[in-house]
Amino acid sequence: MAAFPALLIVLGAYNLILMPLENAVVRWRERMADEYALQSTGKKDAFSSAFVRLANQNLGEVDPEKWVVFLFYDHPPLGERIEMAKNWKTN
Repeated sequence: MAAFPALLIVLGAYNLILMPLENAVVRWRERMADEYALQSTGKKDAFSSAFVRLANQNLGEVDPEKWVVFLFYDHPPLGERIEMAKNWKTN
């Protein structure tokens, strides 16, 4: 029982080190999912307008600082997703 605080500190440090890596993997998978959605539907205007509405409704930060995205975001920022949809080329 006396070592429990030390265990919590070690686990917290472990999580702090691995959290950016885990978030990067999840962001990569979300980008792949966004690309799949755009590729399968071809509706880039609907995709981007949905994220604009989501940002307005939830008052989400559209373009956060890069270091904040690296450390804390487990999904791509809304501005990045909107820009990807606007630049999407349909085949």
